[in-house]
Amino acid sequence: MKKRMENDIEQNLAYLLSRTATLLDRVFQQDIADKGLQVTIHQWQFLQKLYQTDGLSQVELASLLEKNGPNVTRILDVMEKNDLITRNADPADRRKYLIHLTSKGREMKAKITPLSHKVRDKAFASLSENDLKTFREILNRIYANLA
Repeated sequence: MKKRMENDIEQNLAYLLSRTATLLDRVFQQDIADKGLQVTIHQWQFLQKLYQTDGLSQVELASLLEKNGPNVTRILDVMEKNDLITRNADPADRRKYLIHLTSKGREMKAKITPLSHKVRDKAFASLSENDLKTFREILNRIYANLA
């Protein structure tokens, strides 16, 4: 019985996690688009890190978000073009660029955070606080096992 369940993709935990994350992203992205906002899920992740700590370097952002250099550069290029961020040479090390939010980038927080909460609340509506705590703990343990 166990062997059969492992071969059934609908019971495969990695598939279920991926499928769920994809749907969460798709629903959230659609809500953002419905509001006429020109921000992608990946850009929102970068904005959230910059809301916590403005002035991070590209390398720091890449590390915090676990993204590779070329993807970070591409995402930041678009964000800069859309006036969400600026890139400035680090006065202490001109080889390094620091990423700062623009006023437009800061304004996105008030516009997108409620959409994020709406999707999160809908997704987790049938789960208790204890369920969510356990779910977070399990995900963090799985991550630690692989890191």
